[in-house]
Formats: sequence, C-alpha cells, structure tokens
Amino acid sequence: MSVEMKATEQGANAELSAVLEGLKSIEGATGEQKSKIEAIQKDIDAYEEKNKELTLKSVESDNELKAAQERLETLELAISQKSVEAPKNYKESAEYKAFNSLVKSWDVAALSESEQKTLRTDVGANGGYLVPEVLSTEIARQIEEISDVRRLARVQSVSGVKTLNVPVRTGIPTASFEGELEEGSDSQSAYGSEALTAHALQVTTPVTRDQLNFAGFDMASEIQRDAVLAFAQAEGRNFLTGTGVKAPEGVLVSSSVPSSDTAAAGEISFNDVVLLSAKVKAGYNPVYFLSRETLAYLKTEREGTDNGYLWKAGMGDAPNTINEFPYVIMQDMDKLTGLTGQTAGDIVVGFGDFFSGYNILDSVDLELVQDPYRLKKQRVIEYTWFRYLTGKVVLPEAFALLKIKA
Repeated sequence: MSVEMKATEQGANAELSAVLEGLKSIEGATGEQKSKIEAIQKDIDAYEEKNKELTLKSVESDNELKAAQERLETLELAISQKSVEAPKNYKESAEYKAFNSLVKSWDVAALSESEQKTLRTDVGANGGYLVPEVLSTEIARQIEEISDVRRLARVQSVSGVKTLNVPVRTGIPTASFEGELEEGSDSQSAYGSEALTAHALQVTTPVTRDQLNFAGFDMASEIQRDAVLAFAQAEGRNFLTGTGVKAPEGVLVSSSVPSSDTAAAGEISFNDVVLLSAKVKAGYNPVYFLSRETLAYLKTEREGTDNGYLWKAGMGDAPNTINEFPYVIMQDMDKLTGLTGQTAGDIVVGFGDFFSGYNILDSVDLELVQDPYRLKKQRVIEYTWFRYLTGKVVLPEAFALLKIKA
C-alpha cells in the first residue's frame, strides 16, 4: 500500500472516531436532536463507504504487486530453462527410462524413491504441471488433391440464371459437284442444344462460441479456408465422375463420350495409350488426363525393346509430354496399381479438349450465411457456404477414354 493511501485511511478513521463520540453524547436526546442523530448516522455510513473503497484499492494494489512479482519470476524461470541445453542422448537418461516405466505401468509407485523425489517434467506431481504447453502459431495442413477441370474447361458465369441452354452445331451443309445446267441439291447445318442446370453446392460447419472466442487461431478464417478447398475438391470430382442427377455430368460417366478398351485383358501397354490419341479429331487441342499413380507406371513403359520411354521431359518452356501430347494430373481418375492385373472397366487414361467439349456454369458466386439462432441455447453458430454451379459435356467427340479390357 502506498504512503499516500495509508495517510488517507488514517485520516478517515480519525474522523469516524470523532463522529462516534458525538453520537454517544446525545444518545438520550429526543425531539429535534433526533434529526441530528440521523445526520450523524448518514455521516457514519458515508465514512464507512469511504473506508470500504480505500480497503478495496489497498487490496487491488497489493494484488497487482504480487502479480507483477510472479510474472517476473516466471520470466526468469523461462530464461533459465532456455539457457540449458538438452542432452543429446536423452533416451539413455534416467528420466527418460523412468518415464517409459511410468507409461507402461501408469503407477507412480513404480518409480524409484530417488526418481519420485526428483523434480521433473514428465511427472505432473513432481513439477510436470509447472511446464507450460505452448501451441504453435502455424497449423500443419495435409495436402488435398484436386482434379482441376475448371482451369481447362469453358466457364460461363451467368448471374441469376439457373438453366443455361448451350447451342451446339451438330452438322454442316453438304457441298456437291454438279454438271453444267444441273440443279444442285439443298443442304443446311444441323443444330442441337445442351441444357446446363445449376445445383447448390454447400458446406455447413457448426462451431461453438467457446471455440471462436478462445482458440489460438482465427477460427472463422480457418473454417472459410477449408470450405473453399472442399468446394474445389467436390466440383473437380463431379466434373469427372458426377452422375448428372442434382450434380454435374462427369466426363467419365457421360454415355455420349466414346471409349475404347485396352488390347489385352487386365493390362495396359504403350500401344493402347498411343492409339487413344487417334480417337479425337484433328483440330482440337487435347491433353492426356490421368492419376499420378497411372503416370508413374506409364513412365516405365518403353516404345518397343530398344526405343525410348513413352514419357518425355519438356525442353525450355515446353511441358512434359506423353506420346508428344501434354498431360494433366487428375486424382479422381481410376488408378493403375501396375501395368498388369488391373480391374476390368477402370478408366485409367483420358484424352480430350476440355475447353471445346466441357462447359461449366457458374450461376451464383460463393455466399456465406451465419446462423447464430437455431442452436443459440448451445451457443453454437452455423456457418454455411454455398454456390450454384454445374458442368456438362457439350461436345462428346472432343474426348476419348481408355478402359481396361475385361
């Protein structure tokens, strides 16, 4: 307590004593003197309140001083701990061996007497509770593999439109040679359309207010980051394998996309991959698409006994190639586990021009809805992200798929 606060408190106590003496001298008073007694009582109450305030300030001051001393001691302890280098052969130390014994039996009594009396970090009662656990400021995140069809396909952003009809020219007029004065025949182009209907893609994450308020990270940002990854992963998978029912139509699932079988049952060869490129008309800008596992096995395949590998490294700014065509990794394709012994019907390699053959419709951009009310009694907030989109094959002839023969 400071000298000024002590002096103030002593003065208040002296004034209070004088008032009490005055009260005793008029205890027998009646009539008008009662009003004086009531006034004196009010003064006593005021002094009591003042004394209470002084006491609280005194306690607070003492507590602040104590807290500052504890922080200083903690800092000194932390500095001294960091200055001690940990032994390199820690597994050979008595402390490490004792810890292993404790974990196996989970019985402190199993420790020797000297071990039980030693202050240490691996036993709570022996000082382990005093060692703080510090959370790293960085989150180690697993890699999420995404089939990035969006970057290859034709994307059409039409706000507020649920269904988009894409006109498709399916044929051109037939030109014919005619003799002199012969009448030429009529001919015209043919057209069709493909309807793209957007569907809702959403992620809902409930989170407690405790998690939002007390976690060591910005949980709202973390949730949004993961939601965006979930969207990218889901749409990429569905652009390849979606059924078309309340979801995009996938290239691998569309019945209109042509496919061919490998030459031999249950296996794939160099010839199969090369011949696949002949299934797509000249004029498209195709790429091979396959999983990373499939690529690894194709890299080992040679063009005959004495020739080079099917896979070629790019030169300069040119990309790596398979059969002189670029390729992209799409992990939602079926995967090779070897060049032979494959499951019949697996689509292990695709070849095609996504920009010409596959359309993506973005109808509503990513939106966030926060609902703090539905589970308010549990103090839970629901974060819901959603967007409306779809994808569909519009030119099947721009693709060719390779299946493992049964």
